[in-house]
Amino acid sequence: MKDLVYLNDIHIVDASGVFILLNKQIGSWCLVSREEKKLVERLSKGPLPLDIVQKEDSTSGEPLPLFRRLLVSGIININDVCFLKDEYIEDESQPFTIVVKTTDRCNLKCGYCYTEYTKISHESFSTEALVGSLRRIREILGPKRKILVVFHGGEPLLFFDEIKRAILSINSSFENVDFSIQTNGTLLTPETVSFLQDNSARLGLSIDGHLFDMNRNRFKSEQTFLKVLDNIDLLSKSKVTFGLLSVVTASNAPFMKESLRWFIDRGVRSFVLNPMISRKGNYSSAFLDLLADSYISVIRFIDDWNSKHTDKAQLINERSCSAMIHTLLLQDHGQCYSIPCGAGYNCLALDTDNTPYLCDLFMGDPAFRITELSSIKTMGEEETIKAFINSTYINRKDECQDCPFDKICLFRCPADSYYIHGDFCHRHSLCELTKRLIPRIMKLLSSKEINPSNFIALQV
Repeated sequence: MKDLVYLNDIHIVDASGVFILLNKQIGSWCLVSREEKKLVERLSKGPLPLDIVQKEDSTSGEPLPLFRRLLVSGIININDVCFLKDEYIEDESQPFTIVVKTTDRCNLKCGYCYTEYTKISHESFSTEALVGSLRRIREILGPKRKILVVFHGGEPLLFFDEIKRAILSINSSFENVDFSIQTNGTLLTPETVSFLQDNSARLGLSIDGHLFDMNRNRFKSEQTFLKVLDNIDLLSKSKVTFGLLSVVTASNAPFMKESLRWFIDRGVRSFVLNPMISRKGNYSSAFLDLLADSYISVIRFIDDWNSKHTDKAQLINERSCSAMIHTLLLQDHGQCYSIPCGAGYNCLALDTDNTPYLCDLFMGDPAFRITELSSIKTMGEEETIKAFINSTYINRKDECQDCPFDKICLFRCPADSYYIHGDFCHRHSLCELTKRLIPRIMKLLSSKEINPSNFIALQV
């Protein structure tokens, strides 16, 4: 019996000069030229003998380049045996994240802040209640699972004394717990930095660029902005692990690469560039083009920088770009970029009154309140979590399932569909950004213009 070459069930996407072939089941992909596509068209009519395919495939002087590319990318198989090398390795050290809303209060009023959609109670969290919830979660997860407690807000540093008390209390009662604080940076002091350093707590600082004009949505006065820059210098001189989180808007997108370079010169090595999310889901084509160009520019910059530096301490990381690269390589890329997204069973959020929710984006909505932590044995059996996973993953009814890029989509957060449309059935509002970015990143990877090993996701 002759060996036969079969074409797997694939999507074919015309990407301006090249064709993207995507395996419908797992999202693996391969880029081919118009000439190379002819072999795929022949295979679409039925299997071909292996020796015939090998004989016809002799481009660029390299033995069987197209055949091998199609085989290892899962586009074709031999005798129904797939030769795709799946490089995904589940990271068992991935922490379970607990986002603690320390307070609703904030000393800033950022124009795009999503907390305006939640209840405003002006309460602050309780250390005793947090410790009680943490004890129950530890019982469910077991002693070995690492937990990351993220103090969020509002502005957490308004209640830093309570945060200190919580960290000290948790450290004296539990093992395998890490801490992170997300702050606007205005209230940092040398004493704050010293405590974080002594207790190995990480810090994420929100700032939208190195120029005041890039931060008009965030700071009302240039004096406040300059104070935050001083505090970034303070962090850079300390041993605190920290990173900068920026919201990418039309005003700062053209200058993100320049901002990264400016902050890198001041010792920053970790970044998060999140596109601004509109609650109405309305984005102009010009803005999406601008975002896509900005991300591609940042990807090229990171690749170039990390290629030139061998010292790990000098390597830089941007979480969104790393997640994009890892997604397209079918590697572990973080819960917010996955289906299911991890809300509930890999993370949860605690409101200021200690009420648990699926994640911080659903905080305050009774539909996503977790009610059975006291009696369950695993997170996956809790009713709210089960219902969420069922509607967003097991029995999906969204309009994305027939999209060629469904398995490797870059923007997946189900809260986007819920808050715009009231259900989980609609595509993400940044779908068109995904369609702009995926072919361009694929071309960079296929041509080896960027090295995937230069993109290692770090948690801020």
